[in-house]
Amino acid sequence: MEENSFNISVIQQNKKQIGTLKRNNERIRVASAKNYRKRNKKYFNALTFMLIFIILFNIGAMFITNMLVMKQPDIELKEANPATANRNNFTLHQEAYRIISAFYLNMLVYAGLVFYHIFYTLKVIYTNKQLRSVAFSYIFLFIAFMFDFINDLGYMIGKWVFG
Repeated sequence: MEENSFNISVIQQNKKQIGTLKRNNERIRVASAKNYRKRNKKYFNALTFMLIFIILFNIGAMFITNMLVMKQPDIELKEANPATANRNNFTLHQEAYRIISAFYLNMLVYAGLVFYHIFYTLKVIYTNKQLRSVAFSYIFLFIAFMFDFINDLGYMIGKWVFG
């Protein structure tokens, strides 16, 4: 009987030690990430600006696309938002729920990017490898959304110039 109680007390002591080690490890990791951010402040600022431009390019491309669609005089405009259509007696688009779902999904992606940036990029990164992998993913997104925006802008300018 005494042997079992000894094993239980040893197990409880080991659990306490493991908990203490985990807390210390977390504290050291957070301090390392904070110190790493201080040393590489320019890179983290560049990533933040890149994220802002990613979102602005995407919103700009959506705005230009919607503006070009609205300028077509021979197209009958229909409302994609069911609540607005009911309130203002507009004609509801036949694919309204799919369109509004795509819009909500887009906003969810923006929220996810911002959440990832705040709670991972700015708080967890403490090695060069992590910073490089995040930087490459941001650069890829930046280039993709920039090309989308430039293509829409070029199309809009072409419509204005050539009719």
